[in-house]
Amino acid sequence: MIKVWDLATSEIVSVFEGHQSSLYDGDWKNNTQFATCSADTNIHIWNISQPNPIQTFSAHKDEVII
Repeated sequence: MIKVWDLATSEIVSVFEGHQSSLYDGDWKNNTQFATCSADTNIHIWNISQPNPIQTFSAHKDEVII
């Protein structure tokens, strides 16, 4: 589970559930999109306003670490 917080208010803005295993890393592209990678061998691209990944890269045969 990925939680995005508003630092000014300390409130959770969004919760994302898409990986089936431990999350290794995440990185923001801009103010609305970010990528995550996991031990489940997938990379997900997310949009802050959508609950599901907008794109998934799943051709990896092993864990993905950015």
